Amino acid sequence: MSEPRRSPAHFTVRVETDGGFAAVPGLNRPFEIDASQLEPADAATLDNALTELGFYDRSTASVAPSPGAADYRSYTITVSRGGQSHTARFAEPIPDPKTRQLVDRLLAWHRGH
Repeated sequence: MSEPRRSPAHFTVRVETDGGFAAVPGLNRPFEIDASQLEPADAATLDNALTELGFYDRSTASVAPSPGAADYRSYTITVSRGGQSHTARFAEPIPDPKTRQLVDRLLAWHRGH
């Protein structure tokens, strides 16, 4: 049996989604990405994306959706590293391109690229 891939970056990212048009609860299950299970280059890319976005400096307060955005999704992202965690919430539409790219990247990794 082969050893699991190990990455120098040991952190996890938990993503929870809520809402959306005709939201089906089973499809909105939270998922977690363990960076130590990613290829080292992918873990570094994810870590850099979080840092460049200033994720750890963002408020944990909910970002309110735009008026009339009742059917839009919201995302709660929690990064845990070294016994500490930080949570930030984002609501659709996500106007910041770096944040949109991060959310899209997380969803793609969850789906297997």
